Amino acid sequence: MANANAAPGTALPPVPLTTFTHLFNGVALTLAQITPDTKFDHWEARLNALGRDIGRRSLEALDREVARPRTTEDAVAFISDAMFRRWFGQPAAAIDADELSVYITDDIAFLWQRPDPTRPHHLQPHLGALVAGMIKGVLDQIGFGCQASAVYLEPSVDPETQEPMPQTQFWIRWNASVIERGRRMAAS
Repeated sequence: MANANAAPGTALPPVPLTTFTHLFNGVALTLAQITPDTKFDHWEARLNALGRDIGRRSLEALDREVARPRTTEDAVAFISDAMFRRWFGQPAAAIDADELSVYITDDIAFLWQRPDPTRPHHLQPHLGALVAGMIKGVLDQIGFGCQASAVYLEPSVDPETQEPMPQTQFWIRWNASVIERGRRMAAS
């Protein structure tokens, strides 16, 4: 996809989302060091808003290829498989769900990088807020309104290498209208 504003012959090549995210992590690290007094919730809110735009745009590119989900289970499968494959080249690692919310856990390296690895994870913004926003952007666009956020999990140990495996968990909480629609569909 060429840049529509570029002069003829100077179109920029498309940038994979993984490359963009690595670049973004570097920018976030630099900015966090320059402005250490910035509130974390402000950072995460801005990351989440940017992610929503990316999610909507990535859905537009996929829109003609995929059927719309009808249930929350279908929506979660769509996000964790089709969208994660498009964004990260692989499906999400684990999913746990109930009627009200969903937890998607993954160990993709750049989803758990922290702006400052020397500080505890609870004392800095979570860069996974960008991906949480992407998830929310897609789900809102396909009619499954929700809140989405990201949290760090304590690292588990890889059974083969014995190395710590940091993970990010994305929490999706369905809006009341989505829960009610699901209940009506189940009753009919």
